[in-house]
Amino acid sequence: MRPSRYLPDTTPAWRPVAAAILLFVAALMIRLPGIGQESLWLDEGVSYSFASSTTLRAMMLGDVQRSPHPPLYHLLLRLWMQLSGFSPLHARLLSAVLGAAAIPLLYILGRELVGEKGAILSALLLMVSPFHVHFSQEVRMYGLLCTEAILAMLLLARLLRRASWTTTFALALVNAAGLATHLSYVLILVTLAVSAAFLRRNRRFLILSIGLPLVLLALIRGALPHQLSVLSYPARTGFGDMLTALRELLWLTAWWQPLPAPWKTLYLVGAILAMLLGARALLRERRLWVALFLLVPLFAYKFLELLMGPLLPFAISGRHVIIILPAMVLLMAKGAANARPMLSAALLAILLVPALLSLGVMGRLPEREDWAGAAAALQDARNAEFPIVVFPPFTEAPLAPYLKNSDRLFARWDGIWSVATLPDEFLLVTSRYESIADPDHFFLGAALSRYHANESREFFGGIWVMRLERSGRE
Repeated sequence: MRPSRYLPDTTPAWRPVAAAILLFVAALMIRLPGIGQESLWLDEGVSYSFASSTTLRAMMLGDVQRSPHPPLYHLLLRLWMQLSGFSPLHARLLSAVLGAAAIPLLYILGRELVGEKGAILSALLLMVSPFHVHFSQEVRMYGLLCTEAILAMLLLARLLRRASWTTTFALALVNAAGLATHLSYVLILVTLAVSAAFLRRNRRFLILSIGLPLVLLALIRGALPHQLSVLSYPARTGFGDMLTALRELLWLTAWWQPLPAPWKTLYLVGAILAMLLGARALLRERRLWVALFLLVPLFAYKFLELLMGPLLPFAISGRHVIIILPAMVLLMAKGAANARPMLSAALLAILLVPALLSLGVMGRLPEREDWAGAAAALQDARNAEFPIVVFPPFTEAPLAPYLKNSDRLFARWDGIWSVATLPDEFLLVTSRYESIADPDHFFLGAALSRYHANESREFFGGIWVMRLERSGRE
């Protein structure tokens, strides 16, 4: 198979550039409202703490105890906060910028693969995707991961059109960056490998773009800390799990809970129909390489999990499928763009209205854990003198950014301490994660048997702040 010949592009050079700039600004405006309104939750707190308090050397060498992920996102976050400021809001702004950058890149990729109309529709669909908007507002690496995936697909498309050493090395660099961001980027490498296997054109360039980043990262100690530790999720197999995976791919999990079930079902049917129509349109145009290019990531998502399941506790959670969201959106856009006018209008309504309604209901990041409220309670005038004990210790990460004086923390989250070493009176902060760190509730049981609670307050997300005083019973 060879890529079909492209017709000469007669579009004025300034028009795609202007469209890309407008798309970036519009996407950023959607992602900014309410971005700093909710406090960080646990995973965000871990990323924030790791980037703000860890040395650059420790980031490069890897610290699985604090963050099991490769270091690139945290290095960028550290640099960003040094330039903009060390606050949760500034940390989230980086994700918003990286997420918004994916929209113009997808538009440029769409012009290469599905035409001008399909490119505009794909950019619009990704711009208002609640799944993508959500991860463009979190202090996590998933917005960057999606942008890297789009950039890699764009470079691959251009490499298939015309062999170029510059494009090859640029693709290898993006691949290295992707692997240094998150190990689920391997899905893009699977796409490259399948393209090299089935497409006869420029095969050696494709192989080189895969091999170079693997060699480069193998030479960097800690670039992939304890390589597969991040993928230690329970493996899932079976037809029922395939359907669950499909729902995850169509971002119909938590992001759609505010909407009625009929909207979810209608959207699910419309998304599947649009993708099928998109694949059919590409095959009818004899652009088999584009169809292969967009379908491989969808199948690789589950097949890779099934392949590795017997060997490793390997599974890709719902948030990781953001890496193949661009391929899905491009197929939907192609299907809607090439359908008959009435069907096209119906598909666009089915795909856009639920997304806009969900964004309107969500309006901002959903509240998960009110660590800011807990920190305010800890700094109340009545509590200002007491030391603070956080259990489990790793939940210090989302709490510390909101404490004005973190020196009051009795033990750091990587310290070793026990009930016997606790002071006579202190503030205890515990959360729903306590059952994960202490399944037998040994710590809380021992603490409450020796102390009595003078007062306690509960905050959203299962967070408790208690003032404990030694009762005199040992």
